[in-house]
Amino acid sequence: MDIRAYRQNKLNKKIQRLRSKAERLEKIAAGKQAAFNVHRGDIAFLTQPASLASSFGKQRQRIVDKYDKGIELQIEAQKLREKADWVEKRGVSVKGDAEAKRQRGREQQDKLISVGSKVYDFAYGAGEVIRLLY
Repeated sequence: MDIRAYRQNKLNKKIQRLRSKAERLEKIAAGKQAAFNVHRGDIAFLTQPASLASSFGKQRQRIVDKYDKGIELQIEAQKLREKADWVEKRGVSVKGDAEAKRQRGREQQDKLISVGSKVYDFAYGAGEVIRLLY
């Protein structure tokens, strides 16, 4: 197995691990938010005055705290999904990839600039290419 295939396999496992963790966090977040979602349309439950010392106040505060924790878990899951997407888009790199990319850039520039080409530089003004340095 060559190094590129090995690293790609390792990267695929990491992406799968990130996405499965994000999915697990989404399920946990949905469970934590379920108690609040039952009372979502009940204005009396949300606005009824109650001290934090009363049993109703404590119950409502526990429900709200769980809901907040669920939102935090959803945000963390979203970050994990974004990271997995970014890692997948970026792909793997091995020694020599950067040099090959630079060489492709040089070849592209060779098509545009050659000896005798007219060029303009903001500092030196108009000129002509005498030789190419690599």
